[in-house]
Amino acid sequence: MTAAVFTRWVFAVLSTSIFGALTVALQLGAVGIINEIAGSKGSAGFAAFIVAASLMLALPCFLVGAAVLGPPLAWALRRMNLDRSAHAALAGGLLSTLTGAYLLGHELGFTGLAFSATLPLAGAIAGLTYREMMRKPV
Repeated sequence: MTAAVFTRWVFAVLSTSIFGALTVALQLGAVGIINEIAGSKGSAGFAAFIVAASLMLALPCFLVGAAVLGPPLAWALRRMNLDRSAHAALAGGLLSTLTGAYLLGHELGFTGLAFSATLPLAGAIAGLTYREMMRKPV
């Protein structure tokens, strides 16, 4: 692995993790704000806490997922000639949803499965980000 490829991989993993975690955090924050507007027990401060907490929890998960599972998945898509945006988004969303639903469901039960509803969109964004960051520069 050359230094250019390694540097590109490091930036791809970092940006994928940040965008995926931000997507999860903002989706959960939006749900918290909607609950506050609807009059449920909640407040804007609690919604901000949800955003911060989910960002801190999702960032390491996406970091490990992009660093460990991203390269083999990208390699498999490339070998099958499926290296397109739609396939990268679908693969990222599927991988994120399956692993996240398993881990969250195992640890938190039904509540964890409700939290995993944010993972398909976040995984799709992470898959697209990883694909675009790992493409060879023109």
